[in-house]
Amino acid sequence: MAEALSVLASVVAIIQITDRVTTLARSMVHTKQDVHSVLVALVGKLCAFKGLFDGLRMQIEMNESDSARLTAWKHIDGPLEASKEALLKVQGRLDYLGRRAIGKFVVGTVLDRETAKAIKELEDVKPILEMALQLDQ
Repeated sequence: MAEALSVLASVVAIIQITDRVTTLARSMVHTKQDVHSVLVALVGKLCAFKGLFDGLRMQIEMNESDSARLTAWKHIDGPLEASKEALLKVQGRLDYLGRRAIGKFVVGTVLDRETAKAIKELEDVKPILEMALQLDQ
């Protein structure tokens, strides 16, 4: 049971970080003209990931009395931790860009190498998390 609570806590933390990053990106979409298209695409990806994480949270919560199923969720700890780290990198980049904005323009590129790598890491773990969600149904 403790393992399941740990996984659930990770999923909830990731949902909260995703919400913060999405809110930050959305706040910049209409005020930063030069990065509008990049931010719109990023918000779309973040919303898709949030939907996946919401689905995982719901499955874990619905099966909290089934210890065998909950133990199986422990196997997605690695992908969840990778997701959390990637989202924190994206959040850090958006925070940095928000501080470096001049009027309606951002100084620097939104998707520097580190941010692009973080988004790729999210995309890499997505199939694993989707499979975990599908197999539990």
